[in-house]
Amino acid sequence: MSEAGDELLEQARALCLVEPPDYDAALTLLRRAAEPGCAEAIYALGDWHHRGRAVEQDDEQAFAYTLRAAELGYGPAMENLAISLETGCGCAADLDEALHWYEKAADCGQHEAAYDVGRVLEQQRQCYDETVVAWYRRSADAGYDEAQYAMGYLYEFGYAVELNTETAARWYRIAAAQGHEGAIDALVDMPDDEASSVAP
Repeated sequence: MSEAGDELLEQARALCLVEPPDYDAALTLLRRAAEPGCAEAIYALGDWHHRGRAVEQDDEQAFAYTLRAAELGYGPAMENLAISLETGCGCAADLDEALHWYEKAADCGQHEAAYDVGRVLEQQRQCYDETVVAWYRRSADAGYDEAQYAMGYLYEFGYAVELNTETAARWYRIAAAQGHEGAIDALVDMPDDEASSVAP
């Protein structure tokens, strides 16, 4: 990102925080920041078009901005692009292309995207396998509670891993410590007294 683009982006953010927010002026600054290729500003323009903030709501335009930011290497844009491709928001749904962008987002440090890679692979293959588990574990190790819950589920029922209720309870406790309701319920339902504690 250029220093000029960075400065304009920060100015736009500041205008969004004043009372009342000056979204029109912020939009002008975002567009100026996007001109030299500021990926974060381009991504923000996509988000604003999706939300209809200071512009007419337009998911196709939002997708175009998000794609541009993703192609510039911006991780959050890659993940959001994958979501759009999976759901068909602003574009034709394409699960294979969504998977491609989830993987790229995960490689850029988007930990939720790593979970989504596993989830989409599971959906495509209609089963759990070592690859699915590896993606879930990668996301879980990075701290994503939904992936931690998934790891607990896999170990509780022995899907693609050796059944181990102690390991299941450990993953559930880690997810529960972040407030994951499914993990909390799973711990309560497990027969082991130790597993019923939500403490990590």
